[in-house]
Amino acid sequence: MKRFVKKIFIFFLLFSLTLVVFPAFHYYVVGNQYLGNYQAALLDKTRRAQSVDGPKILLIGDSNVPFGFQSELIQEAFHMPVVNMGLHGGLGNAFHENMLKIINLSEGDIIAVCHRSFSDNGLIQDANLAWITLEFHKELWPLATREDMFPLIKAYPKYLGKATLKWALGSRGNVAKANDCYSRAAFNEFGDIAVRPSATYTFTQDSVNVPKINDVCVNRLNELNEYAQAHGATLLVAAYPIGSGEFTPDAALYDEFEAELRNRLDCDVISHYRDYFIPYDLFYDTSLHLNEEGAKIRTELFIQDLKDWMSAHTAQEGH
Repeated sequence: MKRFVKKIFIFFLLFSLTLVVFPAFHYYVVGNQYLGNYQAALLDKTRRAQSVDGPKILLIGDSNVPFGFQSELIQEAFHMPVVNMGLHGGLGNAFHENMLKIINLSEGDIIAVCHRSFSDNGLIQDANLAWITLEFHKELWPLATREDMFPLIKAYPKYLGKATLKWALGSRGNVAKANDCYSRAAFNEFGDIAVRPSATYTFTQDSVNVPKINDVCVNRLNELNEYAQAHGATLLVAAYPIGSGEFTPDAALYDEFEAELRNRLDCDVISHYRDYFIPYDLFYDTSLHLNEEGAKIRTELFIQDLKDWMSAHTAQEGH
């Protein structure tokens, strides 16, 4: 019996040491190994957002945002610095929204949320993706919620193994492909993707769907609206690009979705989603990624929406 207890004690001692030694080795020796990939652009985006003094325009959302805006045009139209905070959709809507809480919001900031879906569960969707985004960047960790901790812990061994392998390979483990749109180097100073391969996305029956809405997302956005207002900022919701062609649902269905969204959100919805029907041949790679011409069209639509909102808002304040 004593021998059995001793073995159990040794097992738990070794197990506990493993839980301490491997993370310590990872933190102090291996370090951050995903500094050149697409996700690492978040470091540059947050740095730009922090560096701007005074009012700015922040674009929030999944990959439809970095692949769908030409922020310089927005900056020229409103004479306000623009920061495109958009990143990978696998991180989840809440992760993107939480970006507002790791930067300093200023009085007069305008935040445009461009979600593709309003029916998420509030959690990180891909914990492995989250690891290569967060790594040991302490300033980014508030993006993960308490509910995300268990999936992140569960995914940690896989991330540890891959990061350690990249560390062992050195420069060979961090080779960037030429003209890779999924790299940190593909983003411009505003946070837009500036490198786009020549390709056209092939749409199918399930490529385009009318978004759904649930209480989890609506309640969270309404809370975010309160947070923005408390910091003197304005939260708005703007449309995402919708592929227009044979597989696209009827525009009336998007009108119904938009009406429900306007009714349930405390912040303003500045876009008519049917206006954002963009021809299939202006998309590449996925049903949310626009080529340069498509991004210009979407940006011009957004600029007009924001101008119209500003005019209406000014007139309302005048009364």
